[in-house]
Amino acid sequence: MGPSEIHRRLHELFNNRDFDGFGEFMRADLSYEDVPQGRTVKSRDEFKDFLNEWTSAISDMAIRVDGGTYLEGPGFSLAMVRGGGRNDGAFGSIPATNRQVEFPAWEVFRFDGEGKVAFGSLQYDQLTLLTQLGQVPPSS
Repeated sequence: MGPSEIHRRLHELFNNRDFDGFGEFMRADLSYEDVPQGRTVKSRDEFKDFLNEWTSAISDMAIRVDGGTYLEGPGFSLAMVRGGGRNDGAFGSIPATNRQVEFPAWEVFRFDGEGKVAFGSLQYDQLTLLTQLGQVPPSS
């Protein structure tokens, strides 16, 4: 299985809430950054906690793998996808809004010599997300 296939598989595991299934594809000492939040997690266990925070805020959160673009090169993959769902839980300090959100996201994974994810970086349109949550007024 190549890097882009693994990347897509991880997104499918996320959509199925099989966070334990990530262990087959990720190093225990994984480093992963959520750039818009300015946050870095330093292990696979912390990464699971990070994913649980997202699904606590948006319990039906899904990554749209169909229609997504997955690219790869030697030792890396890039996914350009959309994510979304209904905000039915607290999102950090923002209480649940019950609003539907959908936003573009770009994620890069670097793989080690054994084909496991060693590093990840997530970028997404935080302004669109916050606008959809009613935290930022829409631009005119």
